[in-house]
Amino acid sequence: MNEAIARLRQFRDDRDWKQFHNPKDLSLALSIEASELLELFLWKSPDQADVSKVKEELADVIAYVATTGPPPKSFPGNKPEVITRQKDGSLRLLATNCEIYGKTLVLESKYKNLGYWSSLDDRAAWTVEVPK
Repeated sequence: MNEAIARLRQFRDDRDWKQFHNPKDLSLALSIEASELLELFLWKSPDQADVSKVKEELADVIAYVATTGPPPKSFPGNKPEVITRQKDGSLRLLATNCEIYGKTLVLESKYKNLGYWSSLDDRAAWTVEVPK
C-alpha cells in the first residue's frame, strides 16, 4: 500500500496538482467521489451494481483518502524498502527500512532505532511482500 501511495503522490506532483490539495478542496473531491460510488447502487440491489464501475469509483475514493496525509519523513540512513520473508520464514522489520510519520518520531541513525514516540500521530510503516 505504501508503494501505491508513493506512486499516487508522484502522479499528483508530476502534474503540479499539490497546489490544489488543501483540506477544503480534498474534502469536496472526496465527497464527490464517494457520491459517484453511491450512485452506482441507487435504486438497485447490491448485486445489480456494475462491479467494474464500483471498483473504479472505490479506487478513486481510496486514492483521495490515502494521499491526504503528509508524506513520510526522511532521515540519513533511512531507506524504506519492501520486506520479504527470511529463509526461516521470519520478517525483519528494521527501523532503517520503514516509512516514518508524525511530529516527534525520528530515526536515531547512530543506534538504527526509532525514538521519541510521543505524539499521537507518530507511526512507522513497513511494506511487506505477502506470497500468494
